Amino acid sequence: MNETPSEGIAYTYGSRLRSWKTDASQDAVNQIATAVIGNMAHSPDSRRAVATTIIPTIDAAAKEPPCLISVQALQSDSRVHLFCTFRSHDIFKAAIPNAFGLLRMHDEIAEATGFERGSLSIVSNSAHIYEGDFEHAEKMIACSHLERKPKRVWDAAGADPRGSFLIRLEGDEIVAEHQGPNGAILGEYRGKSAKDVSLKMAQLHLVSQIGHAFDIGHELQKAEHALKLGLGYVQDPPLDFSPIALPNLSPITEVH
Repeated sequence: MNETPSEGIAYTYGSRLRSWKTDASQDAVNQIATAVIGNMAHSPDSRRAVATTIIPTIDAAAKEPPCLISVQALQSDSRVHLFCTFRSHDIFKAAIPNAFGLLRMHDEIAEATGFERGSLSIVSNSAHIYEGDFEHAEKMIACSHLERKPKRVWDAAGADPRGSFLIRLEGDEIVAEHQGPNGAILGEYRGKSAKDVSLKMAQLHLVSQIGHAFDIGHELQKAEHALKLGLGYVQDPPLDFSPIALPNLSPITEVH
């Protein structure tokens, strides 16, 4: 939801909401500051606290217009609620990251207006899953959260709320099994190298804590070393290099 898009990106939701303009000659409009926060500051019960990402002169013929088309803030009982509408929504990969971004903006609006943050409502006019994600989605759907007993004991105070990963070797592949906080299997990611597996996991934003990400990266690299060297792999303990036969080395002769 940042105002300035990264290099090479035409626009972001943030740039449309915070720097809206029809062309380069027009002054940019920060709709969140003016239309949303400004209207609510002037009239807390306003129904005009609305911002849009759509620019008709640009988006009418665009092949990729914004999926998020509008946000509206409404105050009730000293709580500000945010209502967001998506014309099209990748519900498998994009919905959760979108929700986190909108929650952050929701916090900003609540703080600026002095109201408590209320509910976030998202309407997805076309919620869909792309065919390339069917396999992962089917695994998640098939997972029975109620019938499976947890396979791990969790420390709720420090555990990653998005789950943990059990890493193992199968044949010539590294396998990372994603488990939810209750032990339910949410997915499985395979690859020939640590990089292959980590990129798949990163694409789906499966880790929310930096320490957890470092730990997984360490374990995946350890698993790759074990795979290449023909060693046994067990998650957490260091690798056992004893099976590797070291070459016979001649003793060093001290020269005076």
